Amino acid sequence: VVSTQSTGVMFWQLNDVWAAPTWSALDVKLRPKMLYYAVKQLYSPVVGTAYWNATHLVFYVVNQQDRPMQFDFDLFLYEASSARSLSEWNVDGVAAPSSSTEVFSISESSLQQHCSALERCFVAVEFNVKSEGIRTVDIARPGFDWIGLVLKRPYLTAEIAWVKEDRVVVKVKAMSVALWVWLEASQPGVFSNNYFPMYLPEMFVEFLPYQMTKDCCKIHVTSLYNHYQLGNN
Repeated sequence: VVSTQSTGVMFWQLNDVWAAPTWSALDVKLRPKMLYYAVKQLYSPVVGTAYWNATHLVFYVVNQQDRPMQFDFDLFLYEASSARSLSEWNVDGVAAPSSSTEVFSISESSLQQHCSALERCFVAVEFNVKSEGIRTVDIARPGFDWIGLVLKRPYLTAEIAWVKEDRVVVKVKAMSVALWVWLEASQPGVFSNNYFPMYLPEMFVEFLPYQMTKDCCKIHVTSLYNHYQLGNN
């Protein structure tokens, strides 16, 4: 018999105790690494996910709460080279407590009505649970040519748009699709969103420094493009 009062999941490890290349989520100065943002999304009490099963793009909602949760999916089919939106769908509903439910699927043939060559297109997936403040963005990949996209320079920029009392709002801009955008600040703190795919020309992200200073902050931005180029030079 499994007691519901003594179950759960934990991961190793949260933080470093000295500077070293490790598998922790926070470095020795408590600055989040990519793992932190990935785990934050995975540990969300309600998760929306999509996967390609060879014939259909299938969407599931996993509700780990003990009460029903209202959700919505916004799906956008994009042409990768131009970041042009070809079609969109919206799916909303209520996820039953403690459940994993298939909520929507779309066939390859249906996608091909809007994009005949699926290797040139992708589906952007935005999942929202407003009551919990949950919003995640991902890219579903039905046969997409990822290497071709990674090789295309997105010309990313990041600049401070304005400063609030305890946080900084950062404007991120891209000239083309950028995979796994990564933001770094000159002082320790946490971004509201990081390690994300970017398919819109611009977006805003909040940065909450552990200690706000008058000269906060310098922002550096990279993506998978930079790391792929570095690894092949």
